[in-house]
Amino acid sequence: MSASGNASRKAARQFAQKTANSRTARAAAQQGNSAQMMDRSIVGSFMLPGTLIAPPVFRSIFQSPRDGLKLQLDRLKVKPLDAFRIVSSYIASKPSVLASGRLQIQRGKIVPTAKELHRSLSEAFAAGDLDTLRRVCMPNLYQTLSAKVLQRPAGIRRQWELITYTGTLMYPRIADHKLMEIPRRDGTRATAHQAVVTIRSRQRLTQFDKTGEITGQPKELDVTEHLIMLRELDSNAPTPGDWKVFGYADEATYEGWQAEKRGLEILAKQGGAQ
Repeated sequence: MSASGNASRKAARQFAQKTANSRTARAAAQQGNSAQMMDRSIVGSFMLPGTLIAPPVFRSIFQSPRDGLKLQLDRLKVKPLDAFRIVSSYIASKPSVLASGRLQIQRGKIVPTAKELHRSLSEAFAAGDLDTLRRVCMPNLYQTLSAKVLQRPAGIRRQWELITYTGTLMYPRIADHKLMEIPRRDGTRATAHQAVVTIRSRQRLTQFDKTGEITGQPKELDVTEHLIMLRELDSNAPTPGDWKVFGYADEATYEGWQAEKRGLEILAKQGGAQ
């Protein structure tokens, strides 16, 4: 073995080690920056207060005429208030009367984005694709779903398919849409933008064993889901933040909504006392 060959291999090992160290340092720096951003902002840590996903009108009133009617009347009150807050925030972000607002609501993109995230999330969770789950989910949801993926038996594979959207005359549609200023951990304030989109679809879930053979019968279900998306808006940023999935909402019950209203009253009193 020649001295020149040994020197070349030694130089190659040193270069590889330097490259690995550089990658490790970059990864650590990126993780540190991400941790600082997550620590600074609490957007995505909770669903915004006052979120109301009312059942369909006729079903709600038929099942419980008195409580169902009250719930639907509250829904008619909440939606205009949410819309007023959004419009007010947009107007407040205008640098001048004739200029466009800096706050980019982009309502027309909400439903298409929800459909894309719903498909990506469902496919990734079935396939155990942690990279995609990390990209489309808020941190709390990612931790929950990734833990479930890692608990699956080795070699088992699942495939999720969207067969078709159903109820397309009315769905998908925005069920709840709001903006809210919330405090950051560093004392500043952030604008949280939340949208809940109701999606009706027929889905198929197939499971495969270690050899790639289908186990059992593929399951087909007609599902109604209320997808919660959240992002942080900054009127000084050139583009809005990316939407991410917070989770899925349940339809409101009259009792649950009354408890939510009591919580909102407490928050309002605390805000007025400050």
